[in-house]
This record gives sequence, structure tokens and C-alpha cells, in this order.
Amino acid sequence: MDVARLSHRTRINPKHRLYFRVFAFICLLVQVIIKFYLHGFLFLAKLGAYLTNWGMILSIVLFGMLIVSPPPEEPNYKYNHLFHLVITMQFVIVGAFWSLLSFTIRKHTGILYIMDVTFHTVPFMLILIEFFLNSVILKVNSLLIVMSFFVAYTLINSSLAIFFGLVIYVPFDWRTSLTYVAFLCILAFMVFIWSSMLYIQKVKFQEIDKSCVIVGVEQRELVDGAIMK
Repeated sequence: MDVARLSHRTRINPKHRLYFRVFAFICLLVQVIIKFYLHGFLFLAKLGAYLTNWGMILSIVLFGMLIVSPPPEEPNYKYNHLFHLVITMQFVIVGAFWSLLSFTIRKHTGILYIMDVTFHTVPFMLILIEFFLNSVILKVNSLLIVMSFFVAYTLINSSLAIFFGLVIYVPFDWRTSLTYVAFLCILAFMVFIWSSMLYIQKVKFQEIDKSCVIVGVEQRELVDGAIMK
């Protein structure tokens, strides 16, 4: 399918998009610096243990790449796999934390509580805004990358709990059926979000071929073809 026939519905000044990406990059980087200041090297030691940290680091990497080498203004596939992974992760992080794990931060006060809240909200909001600002087309074949990352993280999480006794998310210690049910539910939610983003992104694009106005079902087929390409 000819991607050149698609256009972003909202024309945004490239400078404004760049300003937002710089703001997002600095905002997320400052959060990591503050987190390191509060927890010291313990934060680095547990960096790979928490999905939230993975989401934060990958979000910073993504915004950095978007700043240094931004994708074209017209619909394109640049960074589509990384972007699809990051936005899916952020939905999972926010959904899982606020529905299953938010009780763990009740004992925190002051800046510790604020950082816990921002780590589980701000990256999600910034990535979601970026999703509607850019012209990157998410593709079906990104599922392999999303699933591979989830399996890899599950192996890390379960290994730390089973072999080292380090339970990352209380009460999910991999010794009860509750843990397996929870992770299966998260997996199902992740696949749901991944597939939903493929559908939601269709609202960003429109047909620009003046000689052939495409609406309704034909319009959706044009975008579907670009996604499946």
C-alpha cells in the first residue's frame, strides 16, 4: 500500500513538536536523576528488576532518538517497533501499578511519594501525547518484539524471586497460583493494548489523493494496508 497517499490529520509545526520532545526528554531524565539521588546505587542495582524502570529508560531513549533523528512529517515506519513497545509498556505499567500495586507506596511520604506517583504517570502521558503528534505507523509485526520483551522480563522477575528470594512485586512471589494468574492477566492486557493501538492510530491519518476521495470502508482499508505492510 502506498503510504504516500496518507497524511496526518493535524498539521503541527515541526518546531513545536521538537520543543515537546525536548521537554519530555528533560522531564523524564530529571526524574531518573532525582530517583538516583534519593536511592543512590540501590536504584542502579534494581534498575533491571522493575518494569517501571525499563519503561522509563526506554522512553528516554525513544525521545532522545526522536530529537536527534526525527521521523519525517509524512506517514512513515521509523522507530515503529520501539515506539509500539514503549507505548504498550507504559499502558501495562500504569494499569498494573494502579490496579494491583499502588498500596506499596502508601508508606511513603514527601518527595518519595511524589516520585513514585510521577514514575507511574508522567512517562505514560508524554508517550501518549507523542503518539498523537507524530506520523509513525505502528505495524502488526511488532508483536514479536513486544512479546519477546515481556517473556524476557518475566524470566528476570521469576528468576530473582525463585533463585534469589528477591520478590519484586509483593505479593507475587512465583510460589502461589496468584502470581501466574496475575502475569497471565497482564499478558492478556498487553496484547489488548498492542492491538488497540493499531486500531486507534487510524484516527491520525487521512487520504490526501485529491483525484480519488476515499471514505468509509475504503479509507480504513488504505490505513489497514499500511499497517500490514
